[in-house]
Amino acid sequence: MSVQIEYRQATQADAAAIGTVTVASRDRPREHDGTAEGVAGGIAAYMAGTHHPRFALAPRRVWVSEHEGEVVGVIAVHLTTKQAFEAELQTMFVRPDYQRRGIGTELLSLAVEWLCAQGASSMMVGFHYDNPYRDFYLKHGGVLGAPSRFEWRVLEALRSSLQIHR
Repeated sequence: MSVQIEYRQATQADAAAIGTVTVASRDRPREHDGTAEGVAGGIAAYMAGTHHPRFALAPRRVWVSEHEGEVVGVIAVHLTTKQAFEAELQTMFVRPDYQRRGIGTELLSLAVEWLCAQGASSMMVGFHYDNPYRDFYLKHGGVLGAPSRFEWRVLEALRSSLQIHR
């Protein structure tokens, strides 16, 4: 069964839904993860430019995927100087009941297109060592650069690969 998914840039009004999707998408709660309300406050501040992850630069972008007006996925990225990378994938979640439908790939594609347009040539994403979504990053050419970091040293190669998956 195919469902119609819409993609758009997120707004402050999406913060609560993003918090809900983030918490629902975790494989299990961890002490540092926080509640849906806490995530919503953090992503709202991130979008407003008042929450600054270490080494994050402006601008930053957040996109959501929706099914019938309900947020089912999110991705957030920004430019950075962290660990000699030019971009960082801050967060990415797709609700479990919507996974394996290409939604994560499309969100990643939107983010990478924007990052390339900003002049970024490399990207990294940090993750918890036992993250069950590691295979998604591997599928898209991520290289394990540290026990808790995937990296793409040539962002244009990822961009080209994602265009093939569309």
